[in-house]
Amino acid sequence: MIKQIQLLAGILFLAILAYAGIWYTVAFQAEKDVAALLSSWRNQGLKVEHGKIEHGGFPYRITVGVKNLSVGTRASGLRVDTKNLQLISHVWTPQHWLVEASGLVATAAKGSTQITSNTLIASYRVHDDGTTLVAFDNTATQGFSIIKLFGMDTVTPEKWQFFLRFGEDANKTQSGLYSARSLSFKVTSSNEGLSLDMIGGISGPTIRDWSKEYLINWSFEGGLLEVDSAVLTAKDSQLKGNASLTLDDNFMPLGSASLNLTGNATISSILEAMGLQTITPLHTQNGPISVMLQNGELSVNGVTALKLKPVID
Repeated sequence: MIKQIQLLAGILFLAILAYAGIWYTVAFQAEKDVAALLSSWRNQGLKVEHGKIEHGGFPYRITVGVKNLSVGTRASGLRVDTKNLQLISHVWTPQHWLVEASGLVATAAKGSTQITSNTLIASYRVHDDGTTLVAFDNTATQGFSIIKLFGMDTVTPEKWQFFLRFGEDANKTQSGLYSARSLSFKVTSSNEGLSLDMIGGISGPTIRDWSKEYLINWSFEGGLLEVDSAVLTAKDSQLKGNASLTLDDNFMPLGSASLNLTGNATISSILEAMGLQTITPLHTQNGPISVMLQNGELSVNGVTALKLKPVID
């Protein structure tokens, strides 16, 4: 009996020793991978600053913490600052990480879009086919607020989910004048009787800086923002359709949208419910709506509704 207990204890000790060895190997490698990733972003031309990088979490989790991380383009295209970034996984789930950011401030397009959050948690999963899925939702956030959206004041939805998918699966075969899709997205949100469901993607080369050089290269190389399907539902109205957008030679939005409005509300009232404002009220009633963006103007059913501004000065 004593020999059996000793044997069992020996096996248990070896198992613990083996697990500890595996844990430290994976944890040290994860720390190195994060440092290498940040270094590669810097080599690609991004501005990357951070404090100490260290692993932890033994024995139950593997964590990699990054203090005072700041990542942004050289020009004012995109900037993300967080006081503390924590990556969380386990030995048995090396391709799935939770990313927890504290004190998050994100700005895009020269500050025209601003988002803040006390705490934001995202799921980051690499699939066997090479694609990567990043998922965010309101249940894992605290103090989340959309300050501005494309230069307009807006309302932060009570419930929302946001998914990004990129990798081999997102790179569909090139079609026509436009490049293969490099990124797909899905957004769902709801707030006091108003809901939005939208899926789409972005084609073309990666925009690594908010500069005229990168933006014109993106448009010339077949860059396209596509909304495959969007459904905006208000109390007694629904606006649904699809859209595509690129840039012209003057960095003005260029594209079109095919929409259909049902119910009693006008486009203006739906936009106002979202917290968005229009320069000229769009009094289009029920039925199909054709939206064109060209020559620095947005027109609805052939009538000019508002003047457009370049996305960069």
